[in-house]
Amino acid sequence: MTKTKPGYSDRLFVLPAGLALVDLAYQKGASDPLNPVKLWALGLIAVWALADIFTSTDILTLLKNNKVLKIFTTLTAFFALIFFIAFLLTPVWTVGLLGDTGRNIGFLNYFFLCLVALYSSVKLSLSNVKNIYWTVFILSAVFTVYGLFQHFKIDFLQWNTQYNSIILTTGNPDFAASLLGLFTVICFAGLFLDLSKLIRVFLITLIISTVFVIYWTRARQGLVATAAGVAFILFVLLWGKNRRAALGLLILELFAACFSILGMLQIGPLTKYFFKASITDRGYDWRAAVGMFKSHPFFGVGVDRYASYFMQYRAPKYPLLYGYSQTVNNAHNIFLQIFATAGIFAGLTYIGIICFIAYRSFVAIRNTSGTEQVVVVGIVAGWIVFVAQSMISVDSLVISIWGWVLGGSIIGLSVTQNESAPPVSGGKVPKINYGIRKRAKATISPYRSIVFSLGFILLCLLVVPMYRNETASLRFSHIQAPTDPAGKDIYRAIAKKTFDQTLLNPNYKVNIAVSMARNNYGPEAISFFKQTIKTDPRNINSYSLLALVYENLNNPQEAIVYRKQLALLDPYGAENLVSLENDFMILGDKTSAQSIEKAVREMAPGTDVADRAAKLLNPKSPTPKK
Repeated sequence: MTKTKPGYSDRLFVLPAGLALVDLAYQKGASDPLNPVKLWALGLIAVWALADIFTSTDILTLLKNNKVLKIFTTLTAFFALIFFIAFLLTPVWTVGLLGDTGRNIGFLNYFFLCLVALYSSVKLSLSNVKNIYWTVFILSAVFTVYGLFQHFKIDFLQWNTQYNSIILTTGNPDFAASLLGLFTVICFAGLFLDLSKLIRVFLITLIISTVFVIYWTRARQGLVATAAGVAFILFVLLWGKNRRAALGLLILELFAACFSILGMLQIGPLTKYFFKASITDRGYDWRAAVGMFKSHPFFGVGVDRYASYFMQYRAPKYPLLYGYSQTVNNAHNIFLQIFATAGIFAGLTYIGIICFIAYRSFVAIRNTSGTEQVVVVGIVAGWIVFVAQSMISVDSLVISIWGWVLGGSIIGLSVTQNESAPPVSGGKVPKINYGIRKRAKATISPYRSIVFSLGFILLCLLVVPMYRNETASLRFSHIQAPTDPAGKDIYRAIAKKTFDQTLLNPNYKVNIAVSMARNNYGPEAISFFKQTIKTDPRNINSYSLLALVYENLNNPQEAIVYRKQLALLDPYGAENLVSLENDFMILGDKTSAQSIEKAVREMAPGTDVADRAAKLLNPKSPTPKK
């Protein structure tokens, strides 16, 4: 194994700083205080990585001559290319480029992650990977202390959340638990490194405290992922000392894993410990993703457009259990999400990246021993936690950046010295020490600052309008609608200026239209809803709310137009159909109303919605007893 990659200094500052920046980033005074700013931080690190890679002759030579790095580069480049094509085919480019609200996992997210992963593969070595470990130690301590603050209700940031109070700076207790689980596993590996007794005591205290915080999140996936990572570390360490005992441990771990999975499925004695109602929800999310993929196999329904198609592909039973207006904006499985939104080529390439990293994990562990092997095992175990949680969770940037950085690190750590040294004339590989000495004097390219500056300017062209959108939409939502004529004109002007901002997400446009409708600005609300539909023809909320506005204006004829469109996008929306039936009854079209009532009765037999549909046709009929 190479301790220092030939061709440049082994100093490592950007990746640790980037990991910390993305995880801790928070924007006060924004509609979404977490996801956009984290994407901007990721973009900054990606721009630096791009400048360093493409202006360093030594890195380019390494990528060109090393077979392992060449394969990894090809996979990541192809993955980014397919996502770019999927983005071009996405009807709403704002969503395809930047991602939907609350997620921001559009094309740029994956393009930036690919660059960071590639950068990790050429920068990480056994001599500098300790920086990743120390980043984990520090961040784990910071987040654990903050998690304790949140648990005991002394959170100084005062989050407005509907979830468990322990969300850290991730926005969700599930994400918080998974991130802390990844940190805990790497901290556990740190116990077996050559560290001082004081540091080991610190790590033991930190691990125990972190496990408590994970438990308090009530997110089982964090504990399960942590257990999987720790089990992997113990198995590998024991394998090097006693293979028979290691096999015995593996069998016990497999039994525990099987019983845990059965418990998640409400089978067996561990049900009360592992089952959560959200696991049942995941099944519906996954089946909807499969339906989207079957209908759009090549390039998916559009990058991060899962929410726009969920109503159409949800199971008929779903609205009966969760309500007719309940929707989901992600498949809660990274693999299925990619297949559904970017298609088969992106999905298979992502699987190829995961499989290649898994194979190189085996190579890296096999080619090391002692402390060096422990270092590698800790990185691999952390990556396993990322993959494990990605099977039932959303591709949240606070976690995914760790998955891609650790994955790239595994590729870099698996490259041997002979693999790193490029061949000379005659196909002979030079001596290892010669290659290292010759290249250790490499200097920083004078073009790097130029490339970085150009990339930074391009990034700012995205960041500035996104920042304005986040802050302006929040400010507008807090404005009290005026009553005087002059104030009303100013309010209309502010609403239009906010609505017309560059790169404004369609969901934010809907929020502005809703505010106008709520404050009795009917014509403006109708105009905004129609413009949103023109921008995003599958924006279900716009159809529903626009129809409601027309109904409140006693114009059922116009409402019918939009409710019919909504019925195509949401075929199991019984509430919409009841409203459509009522509109037909107001117009005296009883034949159409009867057809709608029959559809509702077949869709939701014996429900309150079916009773209301029947009551519209026969107002004097007795209400069925429950």
